[in-house]
Amino acid sequence: MELTEKSIIDLIDQGAEEWNNWVKELTKNVRGIKLHSDKSLRNYQSYHISLSIASLPKMKLSRRKFKQFDFSRLKIQSSEFNYVEFDDCDFFETQFDNSKFNYCIFKNCTFKKTYFIGANLNYSKFNNCKFIGCNLSKTEQYLTKYDNCTILYTYLKFANLTETHLYKTTIDSSKIYGVSTWGIKIEGSISKNLIITNDIEDNSSEISVDNIEIAQFIYMLIDNRKIRDVVTSLTSKVILILGRFTDERLEVLEGIKQKIRELGYIPVLFTFSPSLNRDLTETIQLIANISKMVFADITDPKSIPQELSTIIPNLPSLKVQPLLLEGNREYAMFEHWNRYPWVEDIFEYSSEQHLLSNVQKLINKSS
Repeated sequence: MELTEKSIIDLIDQGAEEWNNWVKELTKNVRGIKLHSDKSLRNYQSYHISLSIASLPKMKLSRRKFKQFDFSRLKIQSSEFNYVEFDDCDFFETQFDNSKFNYCIFKNCTFKKTYFIGANLNYSKFNNCKFIGCNLSKTEQYLTKYDNCTILYTYLKFANLTETHLYKTTIDSSKIYGVSTWGIKIEGSISKNLIITNDIEDNSSEISVDNIEIAQFIYMLIDNRKIRDVVTSLTSKVILILGRFTDERLEVLEGIKQKIRELGYIPVLFTFSPSLNRDLTETIQLIANISKMVFADITDPKSIPQELSTIIPNLPSLKVQPLLLEGNREYAMFEHWNRYPWVEDIFEYSSEQHLLSNVQKLINKSS
């Protein structure tokens, strides 16, 4: 049978039994080839050798359901699957490199030595699946969901796991150098023995961590020169802005933010909810620790007295510049901060324009 997209789809339509018999016959005489071997990972070497691969034509499948289909030892690269559901399917040594899986669902599937290099798995779901010795390097996995899955001896190098959801999922003994984990959720999951070093740069040593969320940060800490550059950059650029978020006061704070940005600094203005594991004051204190200075508009204060009480006594190297609209008085307890040398004299402004025209001078004063 000539392998065309149409002939493959016709065969799929005949059902799992016919398909599985055909796959078994197709792959049994294909000559073995070695796909990947990583000398720096003895445990990985046996997992990254493929015995037989049969190439299928590039395909595009939409809204289909596969139950107990065997895709073992098939090369299905650069294909596209849209809203496809795979249930209890076998993907032993299957190659899906550079393929797209849009909103696909995988249930009770087994992936062993499966290759997804450069594949797009955005918005797909994996439920009760096992990944053993797979290669998911350079995959796009935005909002991909893993529920009750196991991932062992797998390459995730340079994978984009932005807002990926790992629920009751175990990741063990896997390569995660270069992984992006912005907004990743790991509810009830276990991660351990995750290797963060790069084979090319660090072939003499391997360093592992047990938390995928902080892997990138730990790698930065290892390289003291790089982390020092990052900290220096932050503490010389970040300026924290505090104040009251009524419509009138917020307009002034936004004006300060824009002016600071124009001057080449990084303004941080809190107009969002705090993270789930700390209240707003603690979050502000965290940002203050990496800031160059603080602009604190104490006009019509509400939460700012509490915020300043956690910042000023604990950060003597952080300059605090109080701001006050003319015609108003500072809150009663503010005079307590006058005895701290790192708290500048209150700058009274007559208008927003007057304040913004003096922002540069106030920054220079605090340097």
